[in-house]
Amino acid sequence: MMNQSIRIGTVGTSKIMRIIQDAMRHVDGIDCSVVYSRELSRAEAFARDMEAAGSGPLKITDSFDDLVTREDVDVVYLASPNRLHYEQAMRVMRAGKPVIIEKPVAILAEKVEDLHAAALEHNVMFLEAISTLYMPNYLKLKNEILPRLGKLKKVRVAYGRYSSQYDAYKRGENPNVFSPAMEGGALNDMGVYCVHVAVDLFGEPDEVTCERSYGPDGADLCDEVVLYYKKDPLYGGDEGLTVQIGTSKITNILNGIWLEGENGSFSFDNGEMHDFVNGGRAVIGGGEIILAEQGDENRMVYEQAAMRDCLLADDRPFFEKMYNQTLRVVKVLERAHADAAKRRR
Repeated sequence: MMNQSIRIGTVGTSKIMRIIQDAMRHVDGIDCSVVYSRELSRAEAFARDMEAAGSGPLKITDSFDDLVTREDVDVVYLASPNRLHYEQAMRVMRAGKPVIIEKPVAILAEKVEDLHAAALEHNVMFLEAISTLYMPNYLKLKNEILPRLGKLKKVRVAYGRYSSQYDAYKRGENPNVFSPAMEGGALNDMGVYCVHVAVDLFGEPDEVTCERSYGPDGADLCDEVVLYYKKDPLYGGDEGLTVQIGTSKITNILNGIWLEGENGSFSFDNGEMHDFVNGGRAVIGGGEIILAEQGDENRMVYEQAAMRDCLLADDRPFFEKMYNQTLRVVKVLERAHADAAKRRR
């Protein structure tokens, strides 16, 4: 199917897809070939904008079946509303093609397991687009800084900001990013970055709690999630570890990662969790380490390069690794939503 480049058909014309398209223009071996939207006029306008920015030439379609069966599409990239991810990904893989899915893949573990079974059955892959895990600054934190901090005593991860759609929501409109029916809300949109970081660093927790503020229609506006580990996930022992996660779509909270250990500390103060450009600062043994492994390039180029390499090499171990990461994260989301619902009753 693919030799040294990947032709991608994209789903969605939102702001995030504009960022995705820009990243494709900066990553060798990835090119968008077809733009899909349910409204052909919207696909046409988006495609012409992208061509003006340097993409293309781009074809357009308003037929999902056409998109997934086209010979000039090797991989489909979904940036549709969250609720549509599962059904659309299934249709792509049943057509015999890999699919990249914007976070979150789903909010139920059963659906992620179904997708994995379908990927194996049709000999394809699905990959979740979660930019943080591929950032050079984050990888240095994970691989070089964290092992030197010693046994952790305090962990907090937070990401939230005033949504550009919140004013519309307050006017009584129903933007997808707040819609419970579309599986929007603070935890699924912003908090998922924090959950991915926590699960990648410490694994799946033993217990999950979630205190939530709701909108009048049940929308998830902001959350405080706590992950409990009965045993220390890094060093063992019965003292365990507690990870606090904060997220919001209605206010600009203090974003970042704070780790306090017996040998040192790390702080990523008021940084954007999805790009990690302001890479943070570690203080260990009286010395200071500043994370400065990346510039201000498009935050998605790293994940797209990794997914390109995986798909071109048919790297099944990488697929399984990322599937297990996605599954553990979705299990946390599912448990957090269930706990919040229980507290609300």
